[in-house]
Amino acid sequence: MLLEEYFQLRVEFAPGSLIPTLPLRLNYILWLEDLITSLKLADTADVRGIDIGCGSSCIYTLLGARKNSWHMYALESNDVNLEFARSNVKCNNLEHLVEIFKQTNKLIIFKDFFDSKPNVNFHFVYVIHHFTTQRYPILFTRIHEMKISERRHIIATQDMMRS
Repeated sequence: MLLEEYFQLRVEFAPGSLIPTLPLRLNYILWLEDLITSLKLADTADVRGIDIGCGSSCIYTLLGARKNSWHMYALESNDVNLEFARSNVKCNNLEHLVEIFKQTNKLIIFKDFFDSKPNVNFHFVYVIHHFTTQRYPILFTRIHEMKISERRHIIATQDMMRS
């Protein structure tokens, strides 16, 4: 609802996937804007970013493309999330700014992607799951670690719990 009202983004989520909170995602985009501007990394129209593990919502990719006209590349390994991400990009008419890639190898995440983009420079990479020390956003290693509040229901897939 907020995505549509403030950013004219319509997003569908895969069944059983996490629904990202907009304020945290937007804050990250604003932080990137500040870094890119203060470090004079690029003209806003030339910014290129990679979202690794974009999920079904493709939220960082969509926000970066819609809000700032950044060229975004989103990688996803889960087939269901991949189809939802592609659909979300298409229904928001952002194909000219966003490319979605199937990540086939979870151990060598960049090889196939960079082989397909040998002459493209990137300004930032957003990485989740296996490659960060901070968990995204609420993920658990064992089901019994989950504490469900009365107001929130959390559903996590096995891939999410392995991160």
